Amino acid sequence: MSSPNIKFIDGVEWRRIRFLQYRANWKHPFGQLISLYTGLYNWGTPPYCHSEICFSNSICFSAANRKDGFIGTRYIDYEILTRNKKRWDIYELWVPADKEERMIGRASRIINKGYDWLGIIGFFSPKNIQDKNKWYCSECVYYVYNEKNIRISPRRLTRWILRIGGKLVSRKGRLIC
Repeated sequence: MSSPNIKFIDGVEWRRIRFLQYRANWKHPFGQLISLYTGLYNWGTPPYCHSEICFSNSICFSAANRKDGFIGTRYIDYEILTRNKKRWDIYELWVPADKEERMIGRASRIINKGYDWLGIIGFFSPKNIQDKNKWYCSECVYYVYNEKNIRISPRRLTRWILRIGGKLVSRKGRLIC
């Protein structure tokens, strides 16, 4: 049985990964604040306030502070995460299978780490403040892909996704062809 998330090119296995970007909205004032402030430094990017990476097995990874009480890095099923598809924009990128395996390994090394509230506050501070043992969403998504830990907002992450060849495939729940 063939998977839409796996393809072979010249004998090399490639896997589809997705970057999910959550659109800030009025129901989440803190997300709106993050999006507005980080937008000052990322003109022309959509109003995102949260980021996820989704592997070819449809398991997503990020750091979150969820209403259900979970705080920190975690895995979540794609269908559960995107049950309100109109709030998400989805970018896709094909990577060699061994790259995805390394990404999954990096995610596993930082699973169940705390949420980096200092890092979020750092967006509003001229100083680079953050907790090196905790993570916020776009920071851990970037790390999982690159194995580099940098301060990066969801809006700046979008610029990077496009620069590495990511393609916007769904905007607010609508497929883009």
